[in-house]
Amino acid sequence: MASTFNEIMPAAYMRGMGMAKSASAAGNRADSEVPLQITVPPKVKRAIDLKSVETGRTRRALVLEALRGAGIEITDDDIAGRRGGKK
Repeated sequence: MASTFNEIMPAAYMRGMGMAKSASAAGNRADSEVPLQITVPPKVKRAIDLKSVETGRTRRALVLEALRGAGIEITDDDIAGRRGGKK
């Protein structure tokens, strides 16, 4: 049986990473997001950029949708993000 992210990551660690949901952060999306930076091969970056242009979706939305497809719990509101992008 697959574990969820919340079952794997201890609550104290999540708080330290700015990932704990508080009552005040629940209503303020900017407070409930943290930066994530990764390196990828140039061809992957180009492919994401092209897909973004072709679909009119942001790179952020494309990556979050792919992560959701991989089984990570991500809502449409998470994908819309701070600026309320397209759903």
